[in-house]
Amino acid sequence: MKHEKAVYISPKLLTAIQCEAARLERSMSWCVQQAWTVARSRLAGIAAPTPLEQGFEAVPAFEPLPYSHARAEAIYAARFEDEEERRVLRLAFPDTILRDMTEEAARLARPFSWVVERAWCLASDEGAGDTMPMARFD
Repeated sequence: MKHEKAVYISPKLLTAIQCEAARLERSMSWCVQQAWTVARSRLAGIAAPTPLEQGFEAVPAFEPLPYSHARAEAIYAARFEDEEERRVLRLAFPDTILRDMTEEAARLARPFSWVVERAWCLASDEGAGDTMPMARFD
């Protein structure tokens, strides 16, 4: 069963996903699912914030933390970070992928959209082309 999920991403990243979907003649949902499949183990290698880092206040800590994967952050900053308002992208996910991504977002104390963005960047990273034929957005 598939579930629809709204993610909020930068306009540049939205354009990159749209271009990749058109290039592969696939849906944007399929492309994001493939990026997750490629990046999942690398995201799992990011250490979760400690209770002291997170503070356990009323609002979880979503600010940039020092445990982020440096290469994914560099790709994101160079290619997709945008000061403009975020765009809404509605994606369909199978139960298993949606559950995995939601659990990873909770573990890292990050929004679901952050997981989508970093998965895309990690999948675009060196060596990911063997697993997912993503266009380079250099």
